[in-house]
Amino acid sequence: MSMNNLVNIQPAPPTQSTSPKLGKQMSKSTPIVVSTPTVTLAPGPTPGPTSRSKPSKITKPQGRPHTRPRSRKVQQHITGKSSRQRVGPSCDMCRRKKIKCDAYIEVVEQDVDEDCVEFDVETSHVLDQSLISRFITQDEKDDGFKMLFSNGKLIKFRNCSFCEAKGVEATYERGYTKEDTVLHTVLDTMNKKIKRRLS
Repeated sequence: MSMNNLVNIQPAPPTQSTSPKLGKQMSKSTPIVVSTPTVTLAPGPTPGPTSRSKPSKITKPQGRPHTRPRSRKVQQHITGKSSRQRVGPSCDMCRRKKIKCDAYIEVVEQDVDEDCVEFDVETSHVLDQSLISRFITQDEKDDGFKMLFSNGKLIKFRNCSFCEAKGVEATYERGYTKEDTVLHTVLDTMNKKIKRRLS
């Protein structure tokens, strides 16, 4: 075999996966930026500043206010057993002597018709025994209780100890109750004014 028949075998140029133009384009192209996915959370309530719970105040139980005790509903009677000031008028003799009168006066009925009651006009003593027995027991009679009629009122009455010791019966010129006393004072004042005008 002659040398002329030999074919010059030259090594093939290295193949590039990319053409030179493509390589240049890739080199000049902007770098690839991989964006990471952003996770957006739904808006929720903003946590406020933590406040410490204040301890509840311990309130002391308040006691009952100091008030004056209510007085019992007193019946319309007058006795000398109480140490307080008398509710009703004193008898004429005790009033003049300015001493304590312990007579017992109790109005048992009011607005009584005078024609329906049998009584002594001078002493005001009720004479009807059936009416007396309605309000006064036999023991009370023995203890000196009497029934009087004055200014349309039936009055259960007992003499004061001072008049009893003197052997006289207590008299009440101005009346047996506060109402009668006030009325007597008003009438007496009016009569005095009338007398002054006439004189």
